[in-house]
Amino acid sequence: MTDKIRLNRQWNIRTAPEVEPETRLVSGAPGTELELIEEVEGEAYSGSRRWFKAAVYVHAQGADVVRAPEPPGDVPVAEGFDPPVGTEAERAGEAVPPGAWFDANPFLNSWDGAFHTGSDLNLNEPHYDADRGKPVYAVGAGVVTHAGLVYNRWGQPNQAWREIVVIRHPLPDGRDVYSRYAHLDNLRVEVGERVRRGQQIANIGRPFEESAYPGRFHLHLDISPTEILLNDPGNWPGGSYRALQFIKENYVDPLDFIRQNRPSDESRIDLLPYFRGDGRVYRVAHPSGATEIFHTVRQENGVFLQVKNHQWEEMRVARVSAEPGPAYIWRGLDTSPGPAPQEAERPGEPRFYRQWEAGHAFARWCPRYMRPREKWFGEGHQVQFWYKSDCAPSAANSGRATNRTMLVAHHEAVEFNGLVLEDVIQIGGVHADGTPAGDESEGFYFARGFGMVAWRAPWGESAITEILPTSAALQPERLPCDV
Repeated sequence: MTDKIRLNRQWNIRTAPEVEPETRLVSGAPGTELELIEEVEGEAYSGSRRWFKAAVYVHAQGADVVRAPEPPGDVPVAEGFDPPVGTEAERAGEAVPPGAWFDANPFLNSWDGAFHTGSDLNLNEPHYDADRGKPVYAVGAGVVTHAGLVYNRWGQPNQAWREIVVIRHPLPDGRDVYSRYAHLDNLRVEVGERVRRGQQIANIGRPFEESAYPGRFHLHLDISPTEILLNDPGNWPGGSYRALQFIKENYVDPLDFIRQNRPSDESRIDLLPYFRGDGRVYRVAHPSGATEIFHTVRQENGVFLQVKNHQWEEMRVARVSAEPGPAYIWRGLDTSPGPAPQEAERPGEPRFYRQWEAGHAFARWCPRYMRPREKWFGEGHQVQFWYKSDCAPSAANSGRATNRTMLVAHHEAVEFNGLVLEDVIQIGGVHADGTPAGDESEGFYFARGFGMVAWRAPWGESAITEILPTSAALQPERLPCDV
């Protein structure tokens, strides 16, 4: 990349390295970056003869642009687009805008004397300006073409835009589109940097206090199929009929564009065949030396059981409601949590529990379709334990909980106890701050057609040891009550 100089004082830009009135062109705004051509010696000033010869800016009507090539390295193709805001799970979902985010100023809306070139994404839940400081993510893979302030004709920062990022996205068909993100703080990228879809590029800010609209936190998002944002990152056509036509020629509705160009479902894995299995029977060995016979049992309404000897975990595949929407893997009853802890009412006695969300008999564990490394955060659910002997409730371990799940990896094959299983997924937990729980090898392993075949933790591994005939399957235990 070409070296640049950054102005740090209100010094003059001149036509020659001489301190003469006729060489002065304009005063440079501090922070302005100019392309460095070479270092030269000139007339001494403050004891130094060192000058920089640099490129200066002129209006586009008075010059033709000859662009330098992009830095070496391939620019990634944008295989799909996600919303630039929201949690990882929300951005991977179907809704655009995601979650509780909304478009406060839609594309082509006429507001304050100008037609809007894009969308203003806001979040006012759980309180007004909840979007303040929220992360901003690249909508797709590409290369950064602008990162920073934009200036007016007098060399002053545009107060309304604050900081801007523009990204060029090469499409699979060879075309380019450009995305613009405005009113930013804490930029995390620079010009020439390659970015991936979902990479954080900044945080949401607001127009500067000196602008006409301070105090309104939001993200301004544009999508352009032309090079207008490459040549003019701060482009703002205005409110005339001519401006409206210009916007229609150079911009598209960014939210509609994202909806129509979501990542292919081929990049997501259907987890159901791994969780539900097909009834195969197999033996699992535990670190203690004990073994259990595992298999899955399908029931009605999308319910299935992961059976462990006679104990079982109840799971289900379903949407949240009858309305169209993403499907989830849910968990309900579990008769295999082990004996009650010492702090319980009856230490050592067998118990079972149910987890559920309000209005449901189950709690969501993860989406049915996920990408490797994708994380999902539940909305919270209730957990209640009971004793198996008489169904008396147990307070120990009961209460509110939240499922946080990550598809850690998809493995072509994994070896357990000398037995190689093909087509295996690894599910792990996630801390509240979004960091994975445990190291890369920990978690639950599910093999296509089997169900859960192993789990690894710091204290040891329980894993499949042999495949058994279907006649070895044991019947699930019956509980003494319905809960």
